Amino acid sequence: MIRIPKKRRRSIYFVASGIKNDQILMEEILSKNIIRASQKFKKKFDIEPFKILRPFYKKKIKEKISDKNVVFSNIWKKIEYHGWICNACILKFPENTYWIMPQEQIDKNLNKPIENIISIFEAKEI
Repeated sequence: MIRIPKKRRRSIYFVASGIKNDQILMEEILSKNIIRASQKFKKKFDIEPFKILRPFYKKKIKEKISDKNVVFSNIWKKIEYHGWICNACILKFPENTYWIMPQEQIDKNLNKPIENIISIFEAKEI
């Protein structure tokens, strides 16, 4: 049986702005829709927002680990990660991590992950 990971919904943000006491107030608001974003802005600043900009998503950011800090072991495993079969080298440092190299696609709808360092808890051994 092939386990397909569930896609997580990305957080939706709105940028609301208003003027209070001759100062421009601007806030990034995490909300599902524009009405709730307006209500959150009003609750925080006690004024109606003058303008609310379109919804947007924040870019996904991975923690960067420089190659100098990585210590490889001689242990290799096959794992499943985000719909791909990958060769993974267990790292001595940082602990509980793999260095992955995607090899074969399982789910045709998912993009190829980049060679990267991931937690052992994010992947499933094959």
